[in-house]
Amino acid sequence: MFTKETAITLVKSADEFPVNFEDAWQWLEYSTKGNAKVSFMGSGFIQGTDYQLMVNHKLRPQGGYSNREDIYLTNDCFVHWAMMSGTPKGKEIRVYFIEAEKELKQLKQDIIEQAQVIEQHEEPMQLPSELELLKEGLKLMEMVNSIGCIDADNKRVLVSAITNVVKPKEVVVEVKKPTLLPTQTQPQNIIRRTVRDRAVDLGYTLSHSQNISAGLYASKAYMVKYGVRPADVRAMINNRLGFVKVYDPKDFDIVDAAIKQAINI
Repeated sequence: MFTKETAITLVKSADEFPVNFEDAWQWLEYSTKGNAKVSFMGSGFIQGTDYQLMVNHKLRPQGGYSNREDIYLTNDCFVHWAMMSGTPKGKEIRVYFIEAEKELKQLKQDIIEQAQVIEQHEEPMQLPSELELLKEGLKLMEMVNSIGCIDADNKRVLVSAITNVVKPKEVVVEVKKPTLLPTQTQPQNIIRRTVRDRAVDLGYTLSHSQNISAGLYASKAYMVKYGVRPADVRAMINNRLGFVKVYDPKDFDIVDAAIKQAINI
């Protein structure tokens, strides 16, 4: 029986041809494998591009050989064949694939955003315990493994973030505020604030995980309101050049709501 979970498993697969024909023809509810094969081979798919045909030669006990053909399809090939079948099940399978791809795309985006926050976050006011850091690192790695391959452009960010969480550097005793580069000084009449700085203004001390959550909440709310991400400002953070998201005073309501949501107020 084909379900959305089946589609998610196939979409996550690192194999180029993850769909076994033995499963596919039953998922599409063909009456026999022979009818399904006639339909598939007559659909114009290209061997080596859309599917693989593997012939296995087996020695018979009574002598001679028997040939068995195994066919493996790409996900796209399977979806196209499902639609060409013209059956309600074929349309249902296509919907499952669309939903699976949307969910995994959103999950990848959430992971990348979380990794960027971890990699580029401003200095923690109070570092979590080693056990908490380890738990956060393992959680992030489990999320990455659950969706398979991440785009190459984001690989460095993820590796850096995981390393930063699982193997934290020495505890910073003297906390230094992010210092804007000379080329990016702000006008004197506009005081932009990071999420952590705004929390301090409100009298809250955020934990490492609360700061990450508040940053994600604020960023998403900002995108809903304006259709773009908050501004990234280059800054020196603990002697390391990075980026921090900053908010204008007119958007402090977004940041304040995100902070309260993160600390469950």
